[in-house]
Amino acid sequence: KEIWTYEYETELKVSYPGGPRSNPTVDGDRVYIQGTMGEVLCLEAATGDLIWQINVAEKYATKPPVWGYASQPLVIGDLLICAAGGEGTGVVAMKKMTGEEFWTSITAREIGYAPYVVAEIHGKEQLIVWYDVAICGLEIATGGQLWSHKFPDAKPQRPVVSIVPPKVLGDKIFVSNFYHGSMLIQLQPDFSTEQLWSTENDRKHDADINSIMSTVVQRDGSLIGVAGNGELRCVSTKDGSLLWRSYEALATAEEDPQVIPRGDKGFPSLFAIENKDRFWLFTDQGELILSDLSADGYRELGRTKLLDTTAKSRGRAYVWCPPACSDGMLFVRNEKELICVDMRAVSYN
Repeated sequence: KEIWTYEYETELKVSYPGGPRSNPTVDGDRVYIQGTMGEVLCLEAATGDLIWQINVAEKYATKPPVWGYASQPLVIGDLLICAAGGEGTGVVAMKKMTGEEFWTSITAREIGYAPYVVAEIHGKEQLIVWYDVAICGLEIATGGQLWSHKFPDAKPQRPVVSIVPPKVLGDKIFVSNFYHGSMLIQLQPDFSTEQLWSTENDRKHDADINSIMSTVVQRDGSLIGVAGNGELRCVSTKDGSLLWRSYEALATAEEDPQVIPRGDKGFPSLFAIENKDRFWLFTDQGELILSDLSADGYRELGRTKLLDTTAKSRGRAYVWCPPACSDGMLFVRNEKELICVDMRAVSYN
């Protein structure tokens, strides 16, 4: 049942033109959104009435990323933090009640798409930002840079595809990129960084996680994610070595039940939701899979089709929508419908 709607006009000058890419952020009685072309709006949660708005691309004289702004606004205390881009204004913090600028930080030719992550490392809460040429930690109160580590080490592929959220593993941070592979760094107590391993020099990326959009999951000293070819892979957190791969492990299975169909190209992705000792996997083919994921392998426990694929890229149909969970319900959508699935009666036996 629709409670309210807020609409605004904009001219979409990006690849894959369409509506907002980022999720709205709800904070108390307010909702914050960032649109494809840089519009940042604060709405009243109960009514949808506009409280304030700015356009960061216009205000800071920069251009939206090639595929539009995608990282959602982040509320931390009294601040609203958003992507912008440009000279010294890559990341912008505003007073959340008024939209007034509080600080700006980072110079970025392309600010990228990866959501920002808040983490406490070595007793210091910080904002972790991955943009076109580096991953860094910012002091939340001031925007001051605490540390920075170059990634990729070589000249970045452009337009950049820094999309996957950085994965924080204690004092270690993992990032994954379609063109440049993956990297694990360790943050020292003095905020210097050490690169533990990287697969950047492996141009084929046939034995690592070079995920383009899918968030990786951690399990039993391993990292599990979707490689650029759509294969589910597991690597050791210790050294990045391949522990198992789904196309190889399932190649002899009677029905070969791949998470994402073998041979599917065009930026395959899935969203993993950890629940107790199992994982729900929502694939870009609109399927929901209940699975065991561990350093020992992948085991499918069941799957069902929830949505039809309604969009296409590079000749491949997909559903690029992260699921949302609330009160035992799962919400997913394609470009035609929104559905709610009751997960409370699912048996884990």
